[in-house]
Amino acid sequence: MRVAVLSDIHANLVALDAVLATLGTVDAVWHLGDVVGYGPDPDGVVARLTQAGYRWYETANFCRDESRDLRSRHNLAYWRGRDYLGLGIGAVSTIAGRRWRTTPRLGRYLASLQAGERPERELEELPAPVQSWERVLLGLRLDEPLSLAGLGDAVDAAALERLERLGLVARAGGGLTLTERGRFLGGGVTAELLA
Repeated sequence: MRVAVLSDIHANLVALDAVLATLGTVDAVWHLGDVVGYGPDPDGVVARLTQAGYRWYETANFCRDESRDLRSRHNLAYWRGRDYLGLGIGAVSTIAGRRWRTTPRLGRYLASLQAGERPERELEELPAPVQSWERVLLGLRLDEPLSLAGLGDAVDAAALERLERLGLVARAGGGLTLTERGRFLGGGVTAELLA
């Protein structure tokens, strides 16, 4: 099986086209993220990939649009505000309102393991308002509606009205999504929404 692995395109359509032109026949193309975002031509990269049958499911990620769900399961957990466990050096976990990060320092990590100890980690308590803000910031990265149920205090109602008038967000059925234009401005739009 021949697999092409693409990563860190950063909205560079010229580079993407050059790589695609040299691939030849492959059985699969895997995208590891950072497809758009900052870079010279995010519109062109999104258009090229969606025309080729890829789903722009998250701000910087695409997957083949097939009958089975090919989105990153781990990433979906934190974009949807679910608990997740990260294992290994520098790994981040968020469970039951607490987030921790295992040390990213290789020497300390290995020394702890050799001593039979748990590697050093940073711990952060996540109060309810922080969890709500993160839910808005991360949830709006997806192409699916973010339910606003329980997030009222995290969203600035006046900013929401203004962004909706500007065509950057859309509300439907109790959910909120960024429009295509809003997705290209992603972080700036979601930062405006926070109360």
